[in-house]
Amino acid sequence: VYPDRFQLEERLPGYAQTHTLTLDFGSSLKGKDDLVLFLYGWVDYGYSSSNLAAQQAGIEPLSPKLEIVGEDGEWQSLVEDMGYPAGLPRMMTVDLRRLGPFSDSRFRITTNLRIYWDQIFMAQVGKDSAKITKLPASFADLHSRGYPREHSPDGKKPLVYDYAIMDRTFPFRNLSGAYTRLGRVTDLLTETDDRFVIFGRGEEVTLKFKADRLPTLPKGWKRDFLFYSNGYCKDMDPNTAFPDTVEPLPFHGMSAYPYPEGEQYPQDAAHLEYLRLYNTRRVGGGP
Repeated sequence: VYPDRFQLEERLPGYAQTHTLTLDFGSSLKGKDDLVLFLYGWVDYGYSSSNLAAQQAGIEPLSPKLEIVGEDGEWQSLVEDMGYPAGLPRMMTVDLRRLGPFSDSRFRITTNLRIYWDQIFMAQVGKDSAKITKLPASFADLHSRGYPREHSPDGKKPLVYDYAIMDRTFPFRNLSGAYTRLGRVTDLLTETDDRFVIFGRGEEVTLKFKADRLPTLPKGWKRDFLFYSNGYCKDMDPNTAFPDTVEPLPFHGMSAYPYPEGEQYPQDAAHLEYLRLYNTRRVGGGP
């Protein structure tokens, strides 16, 4: 059940009129620190054409801003850009542990994007109350899979995908260019290094992790799992930069995409060897 009574910008997909969601956590938060804000929801994206139209109309996207009531009783910015849960419904966090303690328990979120929240809560996460263990993938394989059936269980948005029901074809075009060859790709996913697994429509990467590498849990503790991924995606909107091709490849050091003259994808020996060994599958742009 999503608070959704904000006014949409009907001619600008992904945009709404600027609105706020005010949260009051009661007296229980006052004077506390080590707080983390948890938010579960989804975003109805605006794509390149709607972003261009918004810019032409003088409308700038306002990423969710988290505000709090200050000592003077006025709203003030706490986190200028707290991000949002990308795409399908998922949980995100905003770390407030270095910003407290707070004298007021009232917060609000301000944005002009179409973001739909389903659950929001605060948790106290002290230094000794949680421990993070990073577990690298022990196996990763790139292969063809198909298309999970898109549907709406309750007739409302967001649409979800049933992994147990696969369609073998779907009327999507391909970006043309060099894709990663099918098969084992574990070495490409061990660190953030601009060596990407490049895959397209109807394909998937299967990952396996060795549970015996996890430490024994202390008595009374329980284990949760967070999936961390780092990468880029590109759509085929006519106003997206290079909407028909895989190249030019992005890289973490670029100042913008498309990147300006004088910047280029890394050309050192390791990256050139990656391109030669892995990105050998040429795919055309047809359906």
